[in-house]
Amino acid sequence: RIRLTLGKTYQNLGLLEEAERHSRIGVDLLRTHNEPGAMETLIYANSLAATLLHRGLYAEAAELLEPLVEARRDKAGIREEMVLVSSTNLSWAYMRLGRLAEAEPLILDALEGKRATLGNTHERTLTSVSLASTLYSMLGDFDRAHDFHIEAYESRAAKLGEKHPS
Repeated sequence: RIRLTLGKTYQNLGLLEEAERHSRIGVDLLRTHNEPGAMETLIYANSLAATLLHRGLYAEAAELLEPLVEARRDKAGIREEMVLVSSTNLSWAYMRLGRLAEAEPLILDALEGKRATLGNTHERTLTSVSLASTLYSMLGDFDRAHDFHIEAYESRAAKLGEKHPS
């Protein structure tokens, strides 16, 4: 846990190589000692995956998250918060890798789960709405992309105010 705390601290400071080094050691230890689908492992793997995504290491992030998301989804269900967060991170990695067909169901499932558990205007829900807009733009489905973009914009404007940078 100390390695994982160091990893998160370095990530928050923007020192991504150090964050990755400490987080990777911590996650490897948890995978060795925890059962597949353990919540603790998925929480810290998400932190490592976020660091990898920020470093542009999309294939590594996907490789890390795929088995953990599947195991946790089987154990706890698709609407558990960590499964939703992990699915969002995995879909981001897939999008960056050009694996758009694999990203789409993850994004839509995560969005549906976030709407049901967090509500339509929660920041995590709106992040998934924005991600869906990006995905459909990449797929060339500009009508759907536009609808998601407008939803994200209007929800954020209503919640945060027109002058907020988000």
